[in-house]
Amino acid sequence: GVITEVTFKVFPAPQSWLTLRIPCADATEAADRIAQGASSRWELDALDYVPDEASLFARLGGPAEANTALAGEIQPTWPGATILTDADATVLWSRLREFTWAHADGVLAKIPITLSALKAIASAAAKIPGARTHFSAAGNVAYVSLPSSTAVPSLDAELRLLTFGGLVLRGNAVPMHLGISRDPSVAEAVRAVFDPERRFAH
Repeated sequence: GVITEVTFKVFPAPQSWLTLRIPCADATEAADRIAQGASSRWELDALDYVPDEASLFARLGGPAEANTALAGEIQPTWPGATILTDADATVLWSRLREFTWAHADGVLAKIPITLSALKAIASAAAKIPGARTHFSAAGNVAYVSLPSSTAVPSLDAELRLLTFGGLVLRGNAVPMHLGISRDPSVAEAVRAVFDPERRFAH
C-alpha cells in the first residue's frame, strides 16, 4: 500500500522534569506501587522498575512548581521516595533508554507483559545466572539482558512455562523469537479479508 496522508497528534514538551526514586523490597511491592501510580492523579510520564537497584523510578513532566507539588504528595504516600538531581536523572534515563545497563556482548530480549505478570517474570529472570532485568511502560514490557547466548535456552524455557513470548533485540546466533508464539488465526483472518488471493503471501 501507499501512504498518502498522515496525521499526528503532538503535545508540547514539558517545561521541566522531576524524577523520584522509590525503594521497593521486591517485585510484589513494585507491582503494587506501579498500579497505584498508574491510576493516580499524578499523570506520571514514566514509571520503571529496576530490580537490580531494588527501586521504582517515577518521572513527572510539567511546570517546575507543579512537579514539586506532586512530588510532595508522592513522598508521604511512598515512604523513602527521594528526588534525584537533574544530573542523576539524566544519567538514569539515558542508561535505561540506550540499554547501557545491559550486557554489551550478551543477548537482549523484549517481552510484552501485563502488570500482573511482573512478579513472575522477575522471578524467572532471577533464576538465570547473570541476567539483568528492566521493567518499563508501567509494567507492560520487560527487557531481559543475558550475559551470553548460552543462557537463551533457560529464558526460552521460563517463558514457555509462563506462556509468554519474547523478541530478541540483540544477540548473535540465537533465535529471533523466544517462548510461546501466539495463535496466528487473527492475522490469517485479516489477511483473508485484505488479500484473499494471497498475492502478498510469502
